Amino acid sequence: MPITSLELEIVSQERLFPEHRAAEPVNTPLSVIDASVLTFSPTGAFWIYNPPSSSQDSYSIPQLLSSFRKTLNFYSRLELAWGYENDPGVEVVVARSPIAISSAVPEHSERIKRAWDTEEFASNELFPSSKLAFWNGTEFEGLTGLLVQLTVFACGGLAIGVKLAHVLADAQSMISFVRNWASINQSVTNNTPNPALSPLFDPSLLDYSATGKIDAEKRNPSILATAQSVPRTRYDYWAPTAKAPSWAQKAMETPSDIDVKTIEPAGTPPPWEF
Repeated sequence: MPITSLELEIVSQERLFPEHRAAEPVNTPLSVIDASVLTFSPTGAFWIYNPPSSSQDSYSIPQLLSSFRKTLNFYSRLELAWGYENDPGVEVVVARSPIAISSAVPEHSERIKRAWDTEEFASNELFPSSKLAFWNGTEFEGLTGLLVQLTVFACGGLAIGVKLAHVLADAQSMISFVRNWASINQSVTNNTPNPALSPLFDPSLLDYSATGKIDAEKRNPSILATAQSVPRTRYDYWAPTAKAPSWAQKAMETPSDIDVKTIEPAGTPPPWEF
């Protein structure tokens, strides 16, 4: 029977920061590629853990929150703006559900065998309902770039939901972050030294590697021809087309701070008809 609601009770909702905050403000421009995904859907995923074999091994929410802050020491950018007194931090929600995991999703032995239809599971409730920074392409003040929710089920199982603004992290970056969080949490559990983490965040490296002059007023025909000859599924999301659904029309509008007259002919629009 489909689970239409997890009947969640919010235990806590707070903004967390790294254990060691930056002494001075830091401003880092995004690369051309990163900035181009401003209107993309958020990066998100959730992990479901079966109940522990004994109550003594139950998941420790305080420890997960503590190890999370330790992980943020290496990922200050996920605060969106760091080093300022009004940094939004990272929003973390702890919730409780009276439902057992086994009644909501297939057993772990079944989940690892095949994909399963999440339409029959209220998976959206595993993420905080708060808005992310740039959720509409413009609004960001006071909003966090990262949302996390820890959901404890009646059986003792746990779900961890993570959602990020796409301009800060794609799927691969999100997976790396969660794996590093898991590594630090494991070191806390085993009372061993924290692993040495060195995640790279230098968007300028992408711009430095770009062919040609990225700030040029006009595109280089030779570079453009080479780019268009490469098989790709990269479309012009601002290209006008009557085939776009109504919900996509707003996102396809050219930003007001861009002079449309200086933009060369539009590229290939997404194949909305598919």
